[in-house]
Amino acid sequence: MNTNTVTHKPTILLRIEKAFNADRRQQVQDTVSDQPGVLDIQTSKRLPNLMLVEYDAVRISALQILQSVRNEDKTAFMVAM
Repeated sequence: MNTNTVTHKPTILLRIEKAFNADRRQQVQDTVSDQPGVLDIQTSKRLPNLMLVEYDAVRISALQILQSVRNEDKTAFMVAM
């Protein structure tokens, strides 16, 4: 058995409403991070309406993450996987 195997965690790029202020974006980010299986969320100061979400595909799917965001922002969509 190879114990040096690197495991890849999938990521998705989500776009949320540009007009959201910092507090509202943080609220959406908190909603995502509260989902079981979400491992990490990265955002950019330059493009604050984009979120890169790393997750455990055994515990949660990309569509489940997107749906949790859409509960907060009906216009949210997945840019890439």
